[in-house]
Amino acid sequence: MALTPPGDGPITLINVFDVPVETVDEFIERWRVRAQLMTAAPGFRDARLHRAVTPDARFPLVNVAHWDSQADLEAAHAADAFQEQIRALRDDARMAFSAYAASYELAVVLNRA
Repeated sequence: MALTPPGDGPITLINVFDVPVETVDEFIERWRVRAQLMTAAPGFRDARLHRAVTPDARFPLVNVAHWDSQADLEAAHAADAFQEQIRALRDDARMAFSAYAASYELAVVLNRA
């Protein structure tokens, strides 16, 4: 069985967001606009934004997105329309946030017995 070089096959982007509690709802709406831009990008498969159930979670929001490759993800992030949305979000003092993103490839699958 030939292995695909890291990043050449499907990847999962996991991006955790440290967002002030009072701005979570607005952040979600603005994330939805940015994510909608991605749906037309080559290599995009899907994205889901998860909201923490407990109020004391370190990261109240976690994005999990699937892409055909790391190169597709990087091209989509470099697009002018996406970068404009990111700049607008970062320029909004009310929306102070931190994001920690990394790409992963599948290592293990477990299913219910």
